[in-house]
Amino acid sequence: MNLGAAIDPFDETFLRTLGASEHAALSVLIEGAGRALGAYARSLVGSSDADDITQEALVDLLMLVRRKQPSAGIRALAFTLVKRRAVDALRRRNSRLAKLLRFAKRPSQAPPAEPPTSEGLEAALAGLSEEGQEVIRLRFLAELSVAEAAEVLGVAEGTVKSRTARALESLRQKLPSLDTKDKDHDHGRPATTPEPRDAFRPATQRGEAS
Repeated sequence: MNLGAAIDPFDETFLRTLGASEHAALSVLIEGAGRALGAYARSLVGSSDADDITQEALVDLLMLVRRKQPSAGIRALAFTLVKRRAVDALRRRNSRLAKLLRFAKRPSQAPPAEPPTSEGLEAALAGLSEEGQEVIRLRFLAELSVAEAAEVLGVAEGTVKSRTARALESLRQKLPSLDTKDKDHDHGRPATTPEPRDAFRPATQRGEAS
């Protein structure tokens, strides 16, 4: 991690709270990143194991922070640990690591005229490479910055950008109604309202009829 960069406010709050109470620090982590971590875990292993994986990763994080006392990168580290736990779970479930980010097969369907539903987007994502699926999920579902996604994936920031661009272009071809613009200017984060991220949300959260 880049220790010369200004510390992220989330990291600063977590580390300051950790000095007083691990329980309070865990609450900060859950409040600030718990939902995104859980969604990321579900995207990797499905709903059945996601909660356990997320909880195990949070425990791993506390133990790691206590041992190594990092000064930054807590959020990215949390996603890295979720991914690590997901890999372990999938190894136990199936020896083929190629299934790490694959979705369950869904019936084929014509591209919708309206903005795609979560099911439609998942079907399109299933056609991407594993690298493409992972970078889209980190950047749009988990809302990580380019730098944070690069740290989770263990690649250069330029690699994250190029993988994102290729994956988004593929999604545009599969879902013409999807406007997948990755505006990455000042802070390296996705656009304010990226449709890929929104399509992952349940219909009730997107304002759709149930």
